Amino acid sequence: MNSFIRKIKVKNTEISSFKEWEHAFHDSIHWKEGRSAYSLADFVINRNGIERITEILGRCGFIGLQLLSCDVETSVKFDDYNRPSQRDMILTGELKNSDRVFITVEAKVDESFGKTIGNSIISQSSHRAKELLKKFIPYYKDQDKKLRYQLFHATAATIEKGDYGQDFQISIMLVLVFKTKGYGNGVDYNEEKSQKNFSDFKDYMQAIGAKKIIDIEPYVWSLNYNGKEVVFIYSQIEHKNLQIKE
Repeated sequence: MNSFIRKIKVKNTEISSFKEWEHAFHDSIHWKEGRSAYSLADFVINRNGIERITEILGRCGFIGLQLLSCDVETSVKFDDYNRPSQRDMILTGELKNSDRVFITVEAKVDESFGKTIGNSIISQSSHRAKELLKKFIPYYKDQDKKLRYQLFHATAATIEKGDYGQDFQISIMLVLVFKTKGYGNGVDYNEEKSQKNFSDFKDYMQAIGAKKIIDIEPYVWSLNYNGKEVVFIYSQIEHKNLQIKE
């Protein structure tokens, strides 16, 4: 267990090992060796992932951050609709100046950011997708409907924070891309797919008016939303199968 954090909860169950994480996750559809859910657990438990996240955030200017809590597969309510946003991981922490930090984590290998917001508008019985589009792009154009819906509700969750409350001075949406290797065909990271995802992410940043701060990995953007700053970080991590011996 990583000593950099007090406790880790997976679906509200406190865990202390990889096996306990897998058991608490309890989703055979999404739990696949080498893919994003598995890789996130492997990263945190077996590869000092919390410390490495702290290092990534330090390179982005958040120096001296102490991470205090880690909730995996947790829900964040961000509007009046019943279904909350399911976040891969939420971290809370504190900087040396006592500023509190709220971080949502989206874990990827080369999985897409889901269907477009245009398709979501058509398929949803509610008006949520259209409201999210207007929330972040008030004067949207038809081309904006090609943006990925998952990015909209992940951003909303990062801003609204649900039951975590608003007592945070800094809000960060962190995308962790695990460049897996050694797990087998159809599982390992696919560069072409990942580049498409990165392109989708950059298109979204441009559309909502986020300004690029760092143009090399980890990539960083900043958005002033109604007087509150939201920081977006896109970081890629080499992730070799620990079972492979070379």
